[in-house]
Formats: sequence, structure tokens, C-alpha cells
Amino acid sequence: NNIPKIIESFSESRVIWFLPTPVDEPKAQRDGWDFTNEIIKEYHDAAKKACEDNDVEVIDSFSIFKPMLDSGEVYHRDDGVHFIDSTYEIIAKELAKILNS
Repeated sequence: NNIPKIIESFSESRVIWFLPTPVDEPKAQRDGWDFTNEIIKEYHDAAKKACEDNDVEVIDSFSIFKPMLDSGEVYHRDDGVHFIDSTYEIIAKELAKILNS
């Protein structure tokens, strides 16, 4: 598990970890990506636990973006993986919440 090593290398800094987001599987797989949201969620959960164990703040992407994906709200480009511009505004707002808390 590389996450604790990464966190340790920033031990003198405030770390905020952006956890991996769910993808639009049909679009992603059409474009040759071979991962699934199940696999991404496993990594997400492991990373979240490592962050919690090391007192690292997180932006919990699944809690933000999975409901959007399930409702058909678009936050990916046509490849189903990369974000459209407005998604970065959502991420920035979540980051601001943490920084201002």
C-alpha cells in the first residue's frame, strides 16, 4: 500500500487527499479503459481508511459524484473518465469547505 508512504513524505504539510471518483463505465470501456467502479471503490475505501488512520483530510469523491452519476448528471467528458470544466468548480468548493473549516 503506497498511500501511507505518500502521506509520510508530506508529514510537515497539511495534506488533503482527493479520493478517486466513479467513472461512467459504458463510456470509459468504449474508449478502452478497463477499470470498473467496483475496483475504483475498493481503492477509494482503502485510501480513505489510510487517510483516516493518518489524520489526513479527504474530499470524498464517491459521496459527491456517485449520486450525480446515478441520476444521469454529466460531470465527465465523452470518455467517461475525465472531468468537464464545471466539475472542477464542484471540487474547488469542496476544497474551500475544508480549508475554511
